[in-house]
Amino acid sequence: MDQLIFNQHFSCGVYSISKPNFLEDVKKVADRELRKLKVQDKMYPIIQTGTIFDESLQNFANYIAQISWDILSDQGYDMRYLNTSLSEMWAQQFDFRGLHVEHVHNFGAQISGFYFLEVPDNSSFPCIHDPNHAKRQIKLPELDETKITMASTTINYQVKEGDLFLFNSWLPHSFVPNRNKTKPFKFIHFNVSVIPAQQNCEIPPAAEVI
Repeated sequence: MDQLIFNQHFSCGVYSISKPNFLEDVKKVADRELRKLKVQDKMYPIIQTGTIFDESLQNFANYIAQISWDILSDQGYDMRYLNTSLSEMWAQQFDFRGLHVEHVHNFGAQISGFYFLEVPDNSSFPCIHDPNHAKRQIKLPELDETKITMASTTINYQVKEGDLFLFNSWLPHSFVPNRNKTKPFKFIHFNVSVIPAQQNCEIPPAAEVI
C-alpha cells in the first residue's frame, strides 16, 4: 500500500526555563533604571530604559551568553571558534494598555529573549509569529485556533515571574496589551551577538560579556 512520507523542515525554536534565582538582583537594577526615566523619555505604549549593564548582573549576563551558545550549537551552527556576547539588555514596562508590536532584531543579533520580572493577573504576554511570510500571504482559516498546528501563524505564551525565554533574533515577536489597570507588566529584553574567538584556542569559552 502506498504510504505518504512526511518530512518537516525549517523549524523554529523557542526555549524557556524558570530561573527565579536571578529575580531579586535583576528587579533591583531594572526598577532603579525605570525610575530614572523622565516623562519626556517614556515612549508610550512602551516605557523602556537604555542599555543596562551592571556588575550585580554579571552572573545573569554570563548565564544568558552561555545558554545562547549552547542553543546555537545544538541548532547545528559551527560554534567552535565563536563566542557569544550579550550586546544589549534593557528593561521594559507596560502600564495599562501598554504593548509592543511585531518586530525582529538585527544589527548582528543572533539570539534574543525576555526575562519576566512582574506579571500581574490579566496583564501582557508574548506572542511568537511565523517568520514565513509567504505562508501568511496565502493563509487559510484555522479549524481550531486554540490548538497549535501547522496552520498556526501566532503562538501565545503564558508566563510567570522568573521565566527566561530565548529564540533566534529573526523570529518575529510581539506583546499583547496589558489589561491590568493598576499594575504594570515588567521584563528584561536582551540581544546576544556572536563574535570570533581568539586564535589558537582549540575550544573557545562559550560566553563573553562586553
